Amino acid sequence: AAWPLVADPMNFVKRTLPYIFSTRDYFNSSVLGNGTYYGLPTWLIITLRLGFVVLAVISLWLLNRYYRTRDPLFWMLTSSGVLLIASWLCLSLAQGYYSMMLFPFLMTVVLPNSVLRNWPAWLA
Repeated sequence: AAWPLVADPMNFVKRTLPYIFSTRDYFNSSVLGNGTYYGLPTWLIITLRLGFVVLAVISLWLLNRYYRTRDPLFWMLTSSGVLLIASWLCLSLAQGYYSMMLFPFLMTVVLPNSVLRNWPAWLA
């Protein structure tokens, strides 16, 4: 919506988008960044990324089906956490400080039906 208001909108397309879609093999915690850094085979990197996408889609579908109307706060916070984690794992760039955006998701631990109230979540 703000595209017409930007002084040079093509600057974003020419400079920022290539950086967003490129993969750095340093200080990158995405699957693609770690796979490149450690020299994993391409098929394994693609399989892991697709697996995380499938897990995220299933999680979001289940959250939408069972919690969207029953507990909207839990649904919103947990769905946003799943989306953020999936995007960091599956896209090309994930920095360590991005995890600060998960604070609202982490605060769901006080809700009675939180997915963070079990030992596998804390192990992860």
